[in-house]
Amino acid sequence: MSGPSQHELLDEFSPLLRSTKQGNPIPPHTQLLIALRVYASGSFQHIGDTSGPTQASISRIFTRITNIMNTKAAEEINMPSTPQQL
Repeated sequence: MSGPSQHELLDEFSPLLRSTKQGNPIPPHTQLLIALRVYASGSFQHIGDTSGPTQASISRIFTRITNIMNTKAAEEINMPSTPQQL
């Protein structure tokens, strides 16, 4: 994913994201990058090894970003409901 695409996603998601409130806050842009890495790798298991957060934090971040994406998809994607719209 290109840098501009990441910035567009962050601009779209930022109002819905908050920094984590634990001991070491994780800023929204890092949360988005963590979620994108989980999507790309298909695994939670080894992400914390390189980016720092615990697996539990990664799981919460992934869930939060996925919920935001699902909400945005429901708002943005309109499936045809009649044969004429196909």
